[in-house]
Amino acid sequence: MRVVHALDALDEAGEWWRESESGLLLAWPSAGAAELEASLAETLIRAEGARHLRIERLRLERARGDLFVARGGEDIEIRASALAWAAGRAAVFEGVAGGGVSGSAIHDIGASAVRLVGGDRASLRPGGLFVRDSRFTRFSRLAQTQSSAIELDGVGAEASGNFITDAIGYAVYLRGNDHVFRRNEVARLIHGLSDTGAIYAGRDFTARGSIIEDNYVHDIRTVPGMEVKGVYLDDMASGFTVRRNLFVDVQQPVFIGGSDNVVTRNVFVASSPMVALDARGLTWMKPALNEPDSEFHTAFAAMPLASPPWRMRYPSLAQALSDEPGVARNNQIVDNVAIASDGLALTDMADASRQIILFNTRLDGPPPPSGDLDALVRFAAGRGVTLGLDPRVLRRDGLPGSPFTDARR
Repeated sequence: MRVVHALDALDEAGEWWRESESGLLLAWPSAGAAELEASLAETLIRAEGARHLRIERLRLERARGDLFVARGGEDIEIRASALAWAAGRAAVFEGVAGGGVSGSAIHDIGASAVRLVGGDRASLRPGGLFVRDSRFTRFSRLAQTQSSAIELDGVGAEASGNFITDAIGYAVYLRGNDHVFRRNEVARLIHGLSDTGAIYAGRDFTARGSIIEDNYVHDIRTVPGMEVKGVYLDDMASGFTVRRNLFVDVQQPVFIGGSDNVVTRNVFVASSPMVALDARGLTWMKPALNEPDSEFHTAFAAMPLASPPWRMRYPSLAQALSDEPGVARNNQIVDNVAIASDGLALTDMADASRQIILFNTRLDGPPPPSGDLDALVRFAAGRGVTLGLDPRVLRRDGLPGSPFTDARR
């Protein structure tokens, strides 16, 4: 597709046109705008090999690329700051030993907001990176696919206590091993998309050990005729733990496309089916598992699965691609509660006898109004079921909007 004579459409305030070859920009400022700003900086702060660095109570805005980039070094943290209006990412930590973002407001970001890559996968050594107690809104504005509020890669990163809402991208994209996504509130994401999830992982047998726990995930739906998920363990994603989460009004709250996953002690309200499970490795994905040059085999070969750290953590993983890799098995779906929701759905040759499915409870009847978490606890208790939820800590409304007063907001 192409647009011809686009300059002719520049006919009202707030519009702009750029000639790609010359770089000429013509802009009609919005009504009442006192001035017109154009960002020239590719990156605002770049730290190479820095140590013991604190960036605190700063506003970082308006870069053509990433606002902050740290590569190498150790103990680097952004605290109580505002990061906004980047064409690229808000903050990137790659190869940093310890550090991250805390107590900050991050909004209007073009791609993924915060990227954390640390630790060493060959030895399963954690990197100690984190994103804590921060608010994410309006990210993935320009790169609307495969973008997320938080990317966790490498080993042992943590995203906890965040509020992630009102964007077209994921809340978190999990790659690598042993990450933790804990006590976050996730709402109103990926609307208008299909075949995607608010919490996403997939396409690597060796990316195991991550935990998704104690999160409040709600209002995750898309337009009619499309489908989205809350937790999407896509394309053979295996070895994840999903526990003690509350899902309210989520189209498909947990979807499993792999093996060895644990889904336990979650509560599903007006979210159906509670868990969906397929054996896609026996159907349409089977050729990709058998091709020696596929991304599955490439990722598999990249890890030293016979080394002591991997043998100790995952003793049978080295044989996974030679032992019926397409079979969905040993997924544990145990002790969950579904309220006004359907239970387990199996498709694409998934076999319930190859899973562990025990002690799941379904409560019928109209649930309390969405968002009234105290009433939800009372609703279940009146039917003899203890949900084990603490409404006081599920909502993340107290997180910072911005440490600055700004009349333009």
